[in-house]
Amino acid sequence: RLKLIQRYGSRPDGIDVEAAHARKIAVATMPLVGCIAVAELAFTLVLALSKNLIRAHEATVTGAYRARGVEPIKTEQRRHNFQWMKLSLQEVHGKTLGVIGFGEIGTETARRARAFGMNVIYNKRSRLPAEFEQAEQVTYADKDDLLRESDFVLLSTPLTPETEGMIGARELALMKPTANLVNICRGGVIDEAALVEALTSGQIAGAGLDVFVYEPIPFDHPLLQLRNVILTPHIGGGTGGARDKQMHDVLANIVDTLAS
Repeated sequence: RLKLIQRYGSRPDGIDVEAAHARKIAVATMPLVGCIAVAELAFTLVLALSKNLIRAHEATVTGAYRARGVEPIKTEQRRHNFQWMKLSLQEVHGKTLGVIGFGEIGTETARRARAFGMNVIYNKRSRLPAEFEQAEQVTYADKDDLLRESDFVLLSTPLTPETEGMIGARELALMKPTANLVNICRGGVIDEAALVEALTSGQIAGAGLDVFVYEPIPFDHPLLQLRNVILTPHIGGGTGGARDKQMHDVLANIVDTLAS
């Protein structure tokens, strides 16, 4: 009597689609609006870190150029003060994004990274089918290899007993000194003390964090004293209306199936 299999997500993971179609059972997938919102923030952090955006803003609004002996000039097409604060910047084009935990959020972020010309590698508990890797233009990598090769490491995995503290001193030591770490899943997947040490010592270049072990992050947390971090107050889920929109889409699919 089965008429519809509704996947709460954009990939038909765990569904034998051919068997369902052979029995004339409809299979529906759907993009998760909440995951799209998180992916947008994840890539925002990647771009902001690459452009040293927070320090650039602070330097501009505080007039920090005065300490460098720079004087304002009237700009013309061929006369201007390019990069007057001499900040460390990089382009993401041609760089490698390593995604640990390649579910809906990881997939959506990878699509945005690919649009910017990035190479995407991923690690997850169960490797994805070859046809999916080819379609999404991603490559599987062992976690240690991913940490060594990535210019930006994105954490997008559930917090479980197996993933708690999965990024500690050992893992941070594997990363490039020019690499940045972005976390938009749960704060507990990172050993925050080890991260503070890595950021302070220059073991890694920077971090963008939307989640923390304790939320709100305690006002005296050492992360708040660092200049090579971008911290946001767990805003990745967007406006908060995603679940309502997603359930509306599920119900609409049920209605359409019953009406057909």
